Amino acid sequence: MQVMRFINGGYAIHHIKGDFKGNMSAWFDKDGKLLDAEQIPVPFGSSRRVKPNGAMWQLAEKVGQRSKHIPVA
Repeated sequence: MQVMRFINGGYAIHHIKGDFKGNMSAWFDKDGKLLDAEQIPVPFGSSRRVKPNGAMWQLAEKVGQRSKHIPVA
């Protein structure tokens, strides 16, 4: 996974893996609230929005909460 921090305190996590094809990226506000997520099928599929409150969304929320306190390197 790759965590990207934004100047406003929000962050994004890329390359989230799970029980689905490809990987997922998710965007969070400064408080760790999940704002949006997308699935990127590998190798050449088009990305698609993750269904809010679905299984992938819930996974992104869990990963985001665990990553919210990781300091910027």
